[in-house]
Amino acid sequence: MSHSFYIDGVGDASLEDTLAALPFDDLVVLEDFNGGWPDIAHIYQDNVSVRSVETAMEDGRLQVRIMANSSPDDFRLAAAIVDHVAGKYGKDIDPEDNETMSLAEWREAYGEDWQENQAKTYLQMLVSMYQGERHDGNLTMWGTRQQIEVGPRLMEPLLAEPETFSKNFFDRFRRLNYLDREDVFGPSLLAARDEQTGKQAVFSVLGDEAATALSSQAAFVVLTHDDPAEEDGRGRTILTFDDFASIAGDSITWLGDAVAVTPPYSGEAWQALVAAAQEKKTDLFDHPELLRDSSELTSVDDDAADTLGIPNEFWGIIAHSVVATFFVVAAADGNIDKGELEAFQKSLMLGAVGMGGSNVMQRATMQAAMGFEETLKDLVNREADALAQIIAGARQVVAVHLGDEEAALFAEALIAMAESIASASGGGFLGLGSKISAEERQVLDGLRTLLQLS
Repeated sequence: MSHSFYIDGVGDASLEDTLAALPFDDLVVLEDFNGGWPDIAHIYQDNVSVRSVETAMEDGRLQVRIMANSSPDDFRLAAAIVDHVAGKYGKDIDPEDNETMSLAEWREAYGEDWQENQAKTYLQMLVSMYQGERHDGNLTMWGTRQQIEVGPRLMEPLLAEPETFSKNFFDRFRRLNYLDREDVFGPSLLAARDEQTGKQAVFSVLGDEAATALSSQAAFVVLTHDDPAEEDGRGRTILTFDDFASIAGDSITWLGDAVAVTPPYSGEAWQALVAAAQEKKTDLFDHPELLRDSSELTSVDDDAADTLGIPNEFWGIIAHSVVATFFVVAAADGNIDKGELEAFQKSLMLGAVGMGGSNVMQRATMQAAMGFEETLKDLVNREADALAQIIAGARQVVAVHLGDEEAALFAEALIAMAESIASASGGGFLGLGSKISAEERQVLDGLRTLLQLS
């Protein structure tokens, strides 16, 4: 569903000049174009628009199309485009639901009142579709940058407050579109393979002190928390995604049925959440009905690939640097045994590796966990110099794309991880060795120099 306005005889119109004349900042055109008006263009106001305005130019006839469930801001942007082009070229306007109008007549008929009412009308149609039987499963639609899934998790709380429903719906949709601009981690997914069935448990990791976006593609949520009873001081409580949603209740915000955002839990609120989770704790492989075939997991973690401003093709070397750092430190005493490898892999999977305040490190450890076996094959026979090049190269990638400050945070997080590997009792990792040896200290000093921290 949509609503269109048409203007004839404007083949000379320039999209670039039109947008420059509009009273809006930060306008974005999704398509590349060179002069004139492209055949198809999708236009939105960054951080404001919910859905793009679509324009089409054919034989000098401009169509400006407003998508169903666009926000009042989107209607205003579309109206401004129509108004400017018609006014500049002295043309009449053909609304799809009315006779040809002069610009003055069109302004009277399709002004702000019509825009507000039409936005609400489309939204009421969405509610009717949601409440009716004319769809299978949840409804989905694309916003400016993300796809929203409309189902009971989103709709029921909003419909309970009818006076603010429209505003709250558009606020949620808008936030989903630009969530990567917030200080929120995720949404990211990890997968653990059941050796008996070959199927995989998909899960997300949640810790305290950090607002986190969780994807409902995860069947499980793993809470990582302090636990003195554990050898490494960290506890992991696993529960199904639905059980987590139940105990979290109103503390999480649903941005559609596919994404929930947690607050930065801390103090008593975090302790209460962990306590409630422990009453429902389970194991990743205790629910065979929730396990998925590997063929279903091609998109796991893809959505988060570029959210930090680093192109996807560079994340491989960054994730490799995490495992390369482990190899360099763990091999300082001359060997790495199977137990050390398994312990390190487990720590990656369950979020036990310290992030040191680095979002890059958090993302890198998750990717390293997902591709651990392949990374292992790639690195296991490499010489120390080659591993060092990977580590240094990863820092350089972060510096180029995010700047020296973020690169330093990432480097410090790698060093913190290296120190935890070396200092664990046993000289290995997670209780598999003794205190830091002279060889390990030498390696740590070398890593600091490599990472430009000394």
